[in-house]
Amino acid sequence: WKNIEKIPDAELWRIHNRRRERLVFFARKRLKKQLQRSGASHIEIHKADQILDPQILTICFARRFSTYKRGNLIFSDLNRLLKLINNEKYPMQIILAGKAHPLDNPGKEIIKEIYHYTKNERFQNRVIFLEDYDINVAKYLVQGADVWLNNPRRPLEASGTSGMKAALNGVLNLSILDGWWCEGYADETGFKIGNGEEYDNNEVQDHLEAEMLYNTIEKEVVPLFYDTDKNNIPTDWIKKMKAAISMAGKDFSSHRMLIDYTQKFYIPGIEASIKLRENNMELTKSVTEWVEKMSQSWESIHIKDVQIPEMENTIYVGQTFPIKIFISLGDINPNDVSVEIISGKLDSQEQIHNYKPTMAVLSEQNESDKISIFSGEVICKESGRFGITVRIIPNNENLLHTFKPKLIQWW
Repeated sequence: WKNIEKIPDAELWRIHNRRRERLVFFARKRLKKQLQRSGASHIEIHKADQILDPQILTICFARRFSTYKRGNLIFSDLNRLLKLINNEKYPMQIILAGKAHPLDNPGKEIIKEIYHYTKNERFQNRVIFLEDYDINVAKYLVQGADVWLNNPRRPLEASGTSGMKAALNGVLNLSILDGWWCEGYADETGFKIGNGEEYDNNEVQDHLEAEMLYNTIEKEVVPLFYDTDKNNIPTDWIKKMKAAISMAGKDFSSHRMLIDYTQKFYIPGIEASIKLRENNMELTKSVTEWVEKMSQSWESIHIKDVQIPEMENTIYVGQTFPIKIFISLGDINPNDVSVEIISGKLDSQEQIHNYKPTMAVLSEQNESDKISIFSGEVICKESGRFGITVRIIPNNENLLHTFKPKLIQWW
């Protein structure tokens, strides 16, 4: 996928422009059929040949219309949207498509609302809704859009596969950090709406994220798209296109998925199965007995104290500091547990993300009060609010994985 970088900018942009033109011509043809089916006048049908502009920034939103996907979020402030759409120097247009589940009446209402906006004279020629969304419609959209809009109510989006297909076609995603975009987003691959915040109040969330959406379009998307060189080629935009194609192909393909499953699950599973069946299941019986013993004694584990002397002072990026964990293990052998230090930057919900556990090692045992002391070191890798916690999990080299139901203790 690194070879994507070798594609000449002019060639990639020429092909993408052609795809956008095909999308516009397809949308016009599709809209004419919609108007004919609904009994529109001959004049109105004829005007469909003038909708959309094949040369301007095109944002697409196409998917199942569930309420949490908020297909109408971009219409939250009509005056703000009109300024973006009708900007004489840097115009843009929006194509929407999708269906609601037959029993999802709120989803149908969102489509109805959007349909009424498309009939508003102020939006005509720049905002359309394509009916009867199917694979063929999706093909034109994911190939011809400049921006793929996705604004679900975090954290309800499971995946967002349409965005993956769009990215593979060089379309830049503009999305809430939810579903696949939590992993796919980087400054060089697309645009984000917000920073992954979650809200208790839906109205507040919609208002704030609509503002974030408009701001991102106005201050990031539009300027980058129309920033062209002497040959009228948006080189920085194309750089993002190439990064998006490479990212989607490398990280979000079935090929990569099968490699991961094979290396992380299938091969280790086969090897473990062979090992566990040897000598009349001797190892299987031993591990089963060990797990039963750990389950019976697990509640006796208590984290008595965690000492972090450096936390009393200012900590700097790159600084390493020691941690001591005092644990009462009851009758559990210290070698039968793993003590992990979890550290990293805190988000707005007090959660630590993108962490890599640091193993603490047994450094001292106090026989009188049966306290085991584990020690470790943590590196502060980022500025901002820094969080630390500790967890205890079973430790046995013959377990297929270390996470067993109920066998975990957090500080």
